Amino acid sequence: MRLRSDLARRVLASCLLVLSAASCGSQSHAPSDDGGAGERDAGGRDAGARDAGRAPLDSGPEMDLGAPIAEDAGPAPPRLCGGSECGASQACCVESGACYELAAEGGCVLVTPPPYESGSGTPCASDADCSATQFCRGLDSCIGAGWCVERVSAGLFCSEEATPVCACDGRSYGSLCAAYAAGVSVSRIGMGAACGEAAPTGAVSCGRDGDCGAGRRCCARTSLCIDADCDACCAPPPRGTELGCRRDADCAALEGRGDPEYFCFGEGCGATLNGGGCLRAAGTTCGGAFAPVCGCDGVTYSNVCWAQTARARLASDGICE
Repeated sequence: MRLRSDLARRVLASCLLVLSAASCGSQSHAPSDDGGAGERDAGGRDAGARDAGRAPLDSGPEMDLGAPIAEDAGPAPPRLCGGSECGASQACCVESGACYELAAEGGCVLVTPPPYESGSGTPCASDADCSATQFCRGLDSCIGAGWCVERVSAGLFCSEEATPVCACDGRSYGSLCAAYAAGVSVSRIGMGAACGEAAPTGAVSCGRDGDCGAGRRCCARTSLCIDADCDACCAPPPRGTELGCRRDADCAALEGRGDPEYFCFGEGCGATLNGGGCLRAAGTTCGGAFAPVCGCDGVTYSNVCWAQTARARLASDGICE
């Protein structure tokens, strides 16, 4: 004990004579149990001096929970609303997916209430409908009315797994929770990867057209790259379906969410295809109501439900001729 005390006094005296805090810190290591001589390397430095300033093996810059992923090419891109950048005097109207002037009365009002969600608070068309600690969280896509939720409690609805997402503001975040903490919604369909990257399904998430390849564009509603000429792919999906589509291949973004896979259900066959919606008919129970329809496969079905279970698009109402 005396040896330790004497050594401590000597170290303290040395520190008082040294102006550099770093030099003082390199001498003030506690003695080891081997009589005061700490572990030394081949150069005669003690272990503390050798390791001074060395970062832990798993250390690195700690990313703010709400910060977007840093871009190597420069600063983070501007926040978008429905694919467009809002001005300094504007805000994003979540329901319409358009920028509006904050000073304009009635610039963004709730028209169509969102579907009920258990535990939700106030329905909203924009963040202006919520308190200062809340944001207007969309339900399934980036465009449409949502519910006011606390930025902190929104984490209860998301996963803490570090899976990057492309959020509705066109920026990439380290996780779904990181986007929610920043007060930004994420499309449920397009949350599989960071902006410009492909999800396991092969679908590419996007915040702007530049994230997509040639002949493709970004759908601001879903945050997915789609064929440039497929307007139906970015349209609101018909009731009971999950994603707008023109043909079965447009439903690839939903692969792995059910067996059998999704198909594009709608009206029109071959060259006369009209917009439809991605649907998974597995587990559907159809009633006996008789309202015959003719499927594109040439089969007459008792009603639309039976055509859906057969994964058949509709050629016309009534019995096939």
